Amino acid sequence: MRHELAPRLYANRTVVVIAILAVLIGLILPAVQRARASASAAECKSNLKQIGLAVQQYYDNQQRPVLPAPSLRCGCHFQRGFEQLLRGDLLGR
Repeated sequence: MRHELAPRLYANRTVVVIAILAVLIGLILPAVQRARASASAAECKSNLKQIGLAVQQYYDNQQRPVLPAPSLRCGCHFQRGFEQLLRGDLLGR
């Protein structure tokens, strides 16, 4: 009789182990996705900061702006944002 229950018992244990693993993966997956999103945002912010620092260094070395004066451009949001970047407002200074 012991030999007849053994395959069923192993099958039940296997199903329970698989269910526990599925629950653990289900709990860990959202945390991993949040960590990836956070890392991506930090990388983007770092890249923008590096661009801003490069533009400031260019301006300091060349003594002229990278973009033409606002009067030569359309005065769009890009120009205002770029001027803020040059002043250091977007870099947290």
